[in-house]
Amino acid sequence: MKPITLQLLAVLSVVAVTAACTPDVPSDQPPPPAPQAATTARAPAAQSTALRDAINQPLDRARAVEGTVQEAADRQRAAADAQD
Repeated sequence: MKPITLQLLAVLSVVAVTAACTPDVPSDQPPPPAPQAATTARAPAAQSTALRDAINQPLDRARAVEGTVQEAADRQRAAADAQD
């Protein structure tokens, strides 16, 4: 490469590095407010919500009938084994 090209490349590199390292200009806007949800503590009883109850209702119902379903499967398996 020619010496002028190397000098130009060096100058452009220095300018690019300097532009990337400049500090941010402080703005006139106030800082954003701190989040309030993280600082509020709730009692354990207050954490129960209608949404959580609606989600857990079918799960609780399924857990309640799990034993009945297992017994029916055992009876069906025994009846199939008896036919063989």
